[in-house]
Amino acid sequence: MTAELRRHGLLVNHKKVQRLMNKMKLFDIVSKCWHKYSNYRNTQDPIKPDHIKRSFSVVYHNHKWYSDITEFKLNEQKTYLSPIIDGCTLLN
Repeated sequence: MTAELRRHGLLVNHKKVQRLMNKMKLFDIVSKCWHKYSNYRNTQDPIKPDHIKRSFSVVYHNHKWYSDITEFKLNEQKTYLSPIIDGCTLLN
């Protein structure tokens, strides 16, 4: 609404417009384009062999290391996070 008023030459604060719209019980509708997740054209990487065999317990340091890669968008760019954990730190 504020952008439309500014296009018509009125210089108004967006907070004032929001306050007046709330008082008059007016709501704006913003449509967002959401894209369904796609697995890169339905391709799937081959499943890697399970070398750990679900045995996550270790006795000494630097015996087993675990990692995972997470991809997320940050400032319209793809960003990757890959933490690495020593298996010995998982013990209680």
